[in-house]
Amino acid sequence: MVNLLENLSDLIKQEKWTRVSISEITTTIFNKYDDLIEKILKEDKANEAIDICENTLKTSPNSIIALYVSQMLFLKTGYNDFTNGEKLISIFKENKKNNIVKFLSDKFLQFGFSKNILLDYINLLENENEQEETLIPYLEKLAKLDFSEVKNSKRLAKYFE
Repeated sequence: MVNLLENLSDLIKQEKWTRVSISEITTTIFNKYDDLIEKILKEDKANEAIDICENTLKTSPNSIIALYVSQMLFLKTGYNDFTNGEKLISIFKENKKNNIVKFLSDKFLQFGFSKNILLDYINLLENENEQEETLIPYLEKLAKLDFSEVKNSKRLAKYFE
């Protein structure tokens, strides 16, 4: 069996060498990374994998693989730190890859809540003209995270009125 940590390192090196364009990245690729993440967790190699990713991010701060794998490992091992996820989402947001932003936001928000990810997700849903009922659960979560957001509170009050 191929060593999972070597496999992760090889994927990161391949990403560096080939310089995959953001436009070539699809949700299917992330599902492939999820398989690797599950195997890493099953073999109890999460800390070592996180170290590989964090070391990569020191020299390649925009490594999609390192950002995604480390974020998912953080979340799946109970760390409620969304820093890498926020950075990853901002990369795709800047490149107008809304389908990836939505996919990643959905995935990360299953584990907890980040104000920035929630705001991005709500804006994305609004731009897609989603029904108000779809937005309300996310607006409520945002209100619980940041009750000083007056615009959000007013919007919720109007809806429930």
